[in-house]
Amino acid sequence: NQRAVWQKVGKRLFQHVRDEMTSQAYGDWETMICESLVRASVVCYLRKNSSEEDALQAIQTDEQKGFLWIMELAAFLERYEKNRKTYPTLQSFVPELVGFFGRYERQFASDLQNRPKIVSLNPPNGANAVNPKITEIQVTFDSPMKSSFAWCGGDTFPPAPSGSKAYWTADRKTCVLPVYLAAETTYGISLNAVGALGFKNEKGVPLLQTEWSFRTGK
Repeated sequence: NQRAVWQKVGKRLFQHVRDEMTSQAYGDWETMICESLVRASVVCYLRKNSSEEDALQAIQTDEQKGFLWIMELAAFLERYEKNRKTYPTLQSFVPELVGFFGRYERQFASDLQNRPKIVSLNPPNGANAVNPKITEIQVTFDSPMKSSFAWCGGDTFPPAPSGSKAYWTADRKTCVLPVYLAAETTYGISLNAVGALGFKNEKGVPLLQTEWSFRTGK
């Protein structure tokens, strides 16, 4: 039964990204799979009709929203497009798609055992009397990360000097955020958040959402 196989694979994958999916109203595995195919098709279209840069931008946006497999899925759909004699309809390609998602889920489940870990935060989480004159804060990971990041927050997020932006050190283990701090103020940051999974290792496995706060001194 093809639907039973789809359901088994889809449900397992959905469990890994449930929070990200449900926050965007993708409430079950079927919706997630359908949306994945739409997003991957958009990437294929951009590659063919726009530019590789636009396609990569779309992939990055999708990954931030929890669709971590879009790059691989788009490449897989290109196989379908190039082999229409073998696969005359999308329905005839469905068993291949089931296999793709099954392989991805198994690899992803394995990779989750090695999520990126934070080695240090500077200033440390919960620190008091932090020097308000510091101009940068840093997070360091245990392994090289992808070039994206997700510094998230609300009203207590530290402001940055005009024109500045976060950057990675050469080894891509430390991400640095320029800041402009006030004295005797509490700041709060979220490293990654639902719908914003920029901090991820080279295998694409995202950091679990991590809350970080500190307070400056006089």
